[in-house]
Amino acid sequence: MGTFYRKYDGVYKTERNIYKNTCGNKLIFEERNLDLGLSFRYSWMNADRFGWIKKSILENNSTNTVEIELIDGLQNLLPYGVDRFMQNQFSTLLDGYKKSELVKEYSLGLFRLESIPVDKAEPSEALQVSTVWTCGLENNSFLLSSRQLGQFRMGKEVVEEQESKGVKGAFFTCSKIKLAAKENKVWYFAAEVNQDSVKVNNLIDFIVKAKDKIGELEKNIQEGTLNLKAIVADADGIQHSADQLVGIQALLECIVQCNAWGQIQRWIYD
Repeated sequence: MGTFYRKYDGVYKTERNIYKNTCGNKLIFEERNLDLGLSFRYSWMNADRFGWIKKSILENNSTNTVEIELIDGLQNLLPYGVDRFMQNQFSTLLDGYKKSELVKEYSLGLFRLESIPVDKAEPSEALQVSTVWTCGLENNSFLLSSRQLGQFRMGKEVVEEQESKGVKGAFFTCSKIKLAAKENKVWYFAAEVNQDSVKVNNLIDFIVKAKDKIGELEKNIQEGTLNLKAIVADADGIQHSADQLVGIQALLECIVQCNAWGQIQRWIYD
């Protein structure tokens, strides 16, 4: 969003905060614009069923009704078939192989390689994709790259992108919302990797048939937190004392150890 952007530092009076929950699996960034009476918060969480979740909240703290035009989303999305070495050594070359597609009726973006770069004279198809979908905002349009963000920041119109090739992938939603005094708006992005045709079809089926997508996301996030606590409890990492910080420190240390032992990775990937 144009207002919550580093370029505007010094133009508005703002306060920025960062929060993390006790288990360490939720990270929240907040900016409060004291001049405009708006607060924007976004949090990163994970869900076993849906992948990485970004939850955004825009709140009107003023006593007036406001109309807001916003862009929010994810950028520099990696498609399937890119490992760490390839990204670090050939990131610019890789951009030429990237293709992003919009399936607008499902508010879904598909991110893939046209083919996997290899040194051998043999076909190497990329048969899986990374997916990003969103819910919570209505009547929105989408961008699949960062090329038009500058135009938006200058107050110019942006044109929806159905397809994007040869550039880093992104998934932005563009929307106009109206907030009454003290009202807020909540929306979500869910991103997952290594999705084949069956998993993509299952995801579309969920998007179409789920009556409460936000409720399903929140439920799965909560289940992940409970599973994490169960792993820590099995390792005797939950303690209670008169000093709450002592118990939190023990919990976090145990999570680090469980991660080193591979217990958490097995839970995430099984």
